[in-house]
Amino acid sequence: MPILELIILLITLVILGNVISHFIPKLPVSIIQIVLGFIAALFMHTTIHLDTDWFLLLFIAPLLFNDAYRFPKRELWELRGPIFGNAIFLVFITTFVGGLMIHWMIPPMPMSVAFALAAILSPTDPVAVQAIAKSANLPDNIMHLVAGESLINDASGLVAFKFALAATLTGTFHIMTATGTFFYMAVFGVVIGLVMMMAINWVRDLLRRKGIDDVVFHVVLQLLSPFIIFFVAEELLHASGVIAVVAAGILANVHTDKNVEDSPELTLVGFSTWSIVAYILNGILFVILGIELPVATHIGHGSSEVNILSAVGYAAAVWLVIFIIRVLWAYLSQVTHRIFTKDENSEKPTWRVAILSGLTGVRGAITMAGVLSVPAFMDDGTRFPTHDLMLSIAAMTILISLVVAAIALPIMTRADKVVNPDIANLKKLFAEGLAPAPQFMTEARARIFILQLAVRTLENLRRETNQSAAYDLILEYQFLIRRIQLKYQSNTALTPIIRDEVELRTIGLEIERNRLMKLLADEEISMLVYHSETRRIDRAEADLENYIHQHPTFSSKWIELAIRRFFRNARIWLSDDHTTALQAQYDLVRHETAKAAIKGLSAYLDKKDSDKVYDYHAVYNLIIQYRNRIEKVKDSKLDNQTQYDHQRAELEVAALSTQREGVQQLYEQHRISRQTAISLRQYINYAENATLVDPTEE
Repeated sequence: MPILELIILLITLVILGNVISHFIPKLPVSIIQIVLGFIAALFMHTTIHLDTDWFLLLFIAPLLFNDAYRFPKRELWELRGPIFGNAIFLVFITTFVGGLMIHWMIPPMPMSVAFALAAILSPTDPVAVQAIAKSANLPDNIMHLVAGESLINDASGLVAFKFALAATLTGTFHIMTATGTFFYMAVFGVVIGLVMMMAINWVRDLLRRKGIDDVVFHVVLQLLSPFIIFFVAEELLHASGVIAVVAAGILANVHTDKNVEDSPELTLVGFSTWSIVAYILNGILFVILGIELPVATHIGHGSSEVNILSAVGYAAAVWLVIFIIRVLWAYLSQVTHRIFTKDENSEKPTWRVAILSGLTGVRGAITMAGVLSVPAFMDDGTRFPTHDLMLSIAAMTILISLVVAAIALPIMTRADKVVNPDIANLKKLFAEGLAPAPQFMTEARARIFILQLAVRTLENLRRETNQSAAYDLILEYQFLIRRIQLKYQSNTALTPIIRDEVELRTIGLEIERNRLMKLLADEEISMLVYHSETRRIDRAEADLENYIHQHPTFSSKWIELAIRRFFRNARIWLSDDHTTALQAQYDLVRHETAKAAIKGLSAYLDKKDSDKVYDYHAVYNLIIQYRNRIEKVKDSKLDNQTQYDHQRAELEVAALSTQREGVQQLYEQHRISRQTAISLRQYINYAENATLVDPTEE
């Protein structure tokens, strides 16, 4: 497949996988993307020649740099011991003990091949764990430990794998040579990464002092940094490119904190760009993993030296061995930490934490890339011993580790409840009588609250001259509030609101129909306009019948409405009647039916039995929609888009300012946690940036 078509296919499958995961939230997106890649390989005959060198350069280098750049420095320092222990010592223990056990369980597999298989299975894949962790309440220290060790264990695992592979190909192995090479690659990798990152930071600072402060230029330079550092370390100086980019990422993180940022735009654009790059690369990793599965397992690729059922059995046994090693290591690490720190207040060692740590040891892309680099033939031309079996076991072990983690982690953490530290501290103060009892809002409820404040501000700022912009914004905020309610509130709470809204809308549509008939009787509109608007009301009434039973967060109705609007405009243009006259009749209908609906609904609500109390937001939302329709008809007769844009921008800034004040008010009253306040402020800042940005600026 041509490279351009392949790239488009890979990105399309990544997006499709994320869409599917939205409808199947219990299934990690990583597994969905692997399945999509597997299907593409089987039915679309998609193939990718996976080479370890370009794979590490293209995917692992930027992803590890980004992870190191974003890794919390305090957690990295506090967990430095466990991280280095897992990343180096656990890798070599897994290689040695796991290799011995694999050789014992599978006698046909030579010892050196067993060591190579155990080595390439030792690196963990934090991306897969993070995807699974979304449905599980994993403790933060376990997540930080897995993320931290994965920054380094790729390098140690690959080094162990290369030496075990070399021993198989050459028949010799020198422990001193291997040890010396590892320390050279690690130490010089750190030095190269730090030196090159300091040089890049110096160049960036120099260019900015010289006036070259273009945001796009500096973001592109950021993106190029890990590729350049990895290439220099790996290809030119034969050190560890993986360790080099990790060291560079950590230094970039420290450098950012030490300097007062005089270009916040660069920081925001940089983070956003890296998020997009990481999103695409992570997704493509799993899709490629799925594409390579048929090659590794020989499904659809002819005969093989191993039976697929035997490979599954061997893989399950290998995964169990590696899992037990990791669990025992995690438990002993807890015991050792408690003994050496002599901290009686520290948590006691538990097998539950050890098992959770073992389950997070998910294998992934590095394992697949490494094992597929194993040559099919030896230097002397003979077949590589148990080549197909090795590939099959590695591929199956990756799948087993993913599936077991996806099933077991949510089950084991189901009873856990993640408590925000701010909330925990406030509850402690309350228990000690030092603070009032906190009534904490969820983030969704807090968002609804600040949006309602914004609507109130827009109502206060609404004038005769800016009504169109004000009603547009109020309507958008009301729709946003409703979407949040549909997404987060229970059906029990929503059903009365929906019933009120349906009842009021039905009455409003009936009033519109009566007014439409009166316009036709008075010969103010033609039969064409009457039938067109009658069908619109009929469709709206039909939609209301199903609205009370289902509240979809996504609907394709807007597509249908757009098509109908297109054909209506085409019919107006092709009609024998004058186009302007027809459009004026449509405007008249929209204006008069909206006025009649507002008047009729007001009269209905005034004379209704006082025992019946309608939901305020249902009434308000409907009235605003009708008022907005009236203003739209008025504005269609004017041609002052610039004034409208200016008014809308001013109102948006005022509404956002009110939301920001609302967040501060909730936080000061201890109604929301610090993390919720940060999340809400971040949302408001993004909305403000989107409001103020000028798409025509270069």
